[in-house]
Amino acid sequence: MASLHESTWRRAAADTRSVLLTLRFWLFELCAGGVLTIWVLLWQPPWASRGVAMVLYQVLVPLGGILTGLVLLFLVSVVVAPYRQRNELRVQLAGRLGLDQVLNELGQLRAEGVSLRNEARYDIEDEQQLQTWKGREVSWLNRLVQKVRQLSPVDASFIETINEFEPTEKHSSIGDLTLQRDLIQERLKRLEALMSRYQQ
Repeated sequence: MASLHESTWRRAAADTRSVLLTLRFWLFELCAGGVLTIWVLLWQPPWASRGVAMVLYQVLVPLGGILTGLVLLFLVSVVVAPYRQRNELRVQLAGRLGLDQVLNELGQLRAEGVSLRNEARYDIEDEQQLQTWKGREVSWLNRLVQKVRQLSPVDASFIETINEFEPTEKHSSIGDLTLQRDLIQERLKRLEALMSRYQQ
């Protein structure tokens, strides 16, 4: 992945090394070397048709062709490297902006969850307020799970299923909101841990 501190030469060298590790490149070099060898054998100049000159010519020309291919590969990498770095940095920036947007929305949902928790602790005095609060809590949970799923389906599933049991009649009345408060608190803890991981 591209970095603002990565030089073009270093990136070109890294790209060259990665290409050298591919079978496709060496197949290309083998084909190019074969063509050069045939050319050497068929169109050998008169001065290279005897003795040591013939041996050197038949060895050095194909070898020179392979070395030329390596040099050309590096030069192409030098030319292409800045564009690859630019495109990768654009992708990174877009991903970072998208992540920041999700984290901002999760921060807003966290604040809403804290408000719901505090209301359950202090502000609900009758059944009508309880039903209104329950509707807001369900809406908050659905939006929270949907947003968390964009970062981590595992955490979203955990937050969604943290209360896979039926509340008793006592817990569903204003006489005891301890269970609802505790469930919200557990979800907030999981949310804070998730946000902390992605903010590092």
